[in-house]
Amino acid sequence: MRFSFGDDFPADESLAVGVSGGPDSMALCFLLSLWAQKAKRKALIHALTVDHGLRTDSDAEAKQVGRWLKGFKGVRHKILTWRPDKAVTSRVQERAREARYELMASFMKKQGTTRLFLAHHLDDQ
Repeated sequence: MRFSFGDDFPADESLAVGVSGGPDSMALCFLLSLWAQKAKRKALIHALTVDHGLRTDSDAEAKQVGRWLKGFKGVRHKILTWRPDKAVTSRVQERAREARYELMASFMKKQGTTRLFLAHHLDDQ
């Protein structure tokens, strides 16, 4: 089986992947991990989970994603936290999506990472 996510970038370049814990993002992270092993990449894969704080147990859910990712070689899990302003009462999903991308972009800039992998399926909003 051959995995290819684009072999045109340096083997020591870290990657980022958004991981919600759903089957699509977990599968993508798993495939990236396998690909990195087969390609003998030295760089980390930063698995980024955003805790939006919109549900009571969102912090526990984000930590669970990290436990699921423990066995993925070359993957380091990071929880990024967004706490919406109490004034946010409309377009909450839209604002949460904007915050998610801003948090991931900020993390990537600090890490010097320029490639973000995302997975979505037909039922995603």
